[in-house]
Amino acid sequence: MVVTVAAGLAGCDDVPEPTAATCAPDLLEKSLSEIHSETKRQAFMDGCKSFQKAKAMRQWQYKPSPADDF
Repeated sequence: MVVTVAAGLAGCDDVPEPTAATCAPDLLEKSLSEIHSETKRQAFMDGCKSFQKAKAMRQWQYKPSPADDF
């Protein structure tokens, strides 16, 4: 029983959580190379795209109003 469970878990590769560290351009390729399943790789890429989009939405930049012309 224990050998069966251990053998079943040996082939599992967990998908890393999309974070600033794992979705950074330099580490993205490394993270993708560690994922063997194409569906899990696609899920990770979708997570990174979602993470980057949410990060861009949270960034705030001051834009002054146009000058009043009364």
